Amino acid sequence: MLINIKPARTGLILRDPADHYSRVPDAGKQVEYNVYWQRRIDDGDAVIVTVSVSTSESTAPAATGGTV
Repeated sequence: MLINIKPARTGLILRDPADHYSRVPDAGKQVEYNVYWQRRIDDGDAVIVTVSVSTSESTAPAATGGTV
């Protein structure tokens, strides 16, 4: 399962072990959920970022008035 995660505080260095311990950007990063990330969340070092998908009328399917 993939989750979006980011450091809990600006300036906090959060490392991703699956990516050679590269730094997770302050804006966040998509990672594979595992015990490592759950521990970071429990410790208060990381937070899960919810990504909201907004739908606009232009991308919504048009309603049809009859049968096909």
